[in-house]
Amino acid sequence: MVTSGLRASWRAYAAVPLPARLWTALLVVLAVGVPISLTERLPGLRDVALTAVLIGLAGLSAEMGRTAEGGTLILRQRPHKALSAWPFAAAFVLPPVLLVAVVAAAYGWTRVRGIRVPLWKWVGSGAILVLAGGAVSVLPGGTSPGRVAAGAALFVLTEALLLAGCALLNDAQDEAWLRGQLRSPAFYVTELSVVASGAVVLLLWLSSPAFVLLAVPLLVALQRSVLVEPLRSEAETDGKAGLLHLAAWRILAERALGRDRPAAVLLADLDHSRSSMTPSAIWSVTRSFAASRPALSRRCGDATSRDGSAGRSSACSCPTPMRSRRCTSRSGCGRR
Repeated sequence: MVTSGLRASWRAYAAVPLPARLWTALLVVLAVGVPISLTERLPGLRDVALTAVLIGLAGLSAEMGRTAEGGTLILRQRPHKALSAWPFAAAFVLPPVLLVAVVAAAYGWTRVRGIRVPLWKWVGSGAILVLAGGAVSVLPGGTSPGRVAAGAALFVLTEALLLAGCALLNDAQDEAWLRGQLRSPAFYVTELSVVASGAVVLLLWLSSPAFVLLAVPLLVALQRSVLVEPLRSEAETDGKAGLLHLAAWRILAERALGRDRPAAVLLADLDHSRSSMTPSAIWSVTRSFAASRPALSRRCGDATSRDGSAGRSSACSCPTPMRSRRCTSRSGCGRR
């Protein structure tokens, strides 16, 4: 069973565009080589003990995230359950080579217990955290506030740049979630909060190991806050097309009507689509409509939605009749 799973993972990796495969392979090679080259001393017993503590905290974070989501298996992308906090903390107090152990154990445990995104993406993501932690480890200044602040900014910047390479080199549709995350300010605010929590736990540990217990409520609150944005997005947005669900669109429409301004609704309806079209043809039409969303947002100034029930496809709300006519004439919104 394990062998068949690895074969399936390898086939999935082989189907990825060559530039993305080479980029991921390069990340993994660097994630092994860079920490070794930066390590100037052999790890001691204290280092091993602190590594075990950080791995334990990473496992605790993963379990709290799993509990917050109902203890279910996740087969889609999610923020990484605050796992970036622990390689960030390790970069300040451990030999860089132990970054690999912290990230490998944290990611391995989280995958076993919850997240099952494609294995090659999971490995690449772990490699990125190792490299981000390695970048922080070369900063001088010990655990001074200035180094912690600079390290947090450097960690998130390195992580974002390396993730951008993954998003740009892979197929756009396959990386739609990651591209959306990198364009969102909320991603960077969340990552800075996550690495800050790792710094807080580290400082508590250095002050007195018993004080780490005080960080548990902080970690619980952080895990819950990390889940707010993805769960809100799933509730409001159709995962296939990236368009609003009809219920979320209705809320925006009600707000537009409540502003006492002229408004219009442009509908595209596919009659009897399930009986007259193949699933691939329906999906092709949905993707075409989703591709017109940027133009609709610029010209209509409002939102598009998708209702997949009973063959109904989409709706576009426009704030004024004049702009509505422009939308009809210049976009594919009204095509059947």
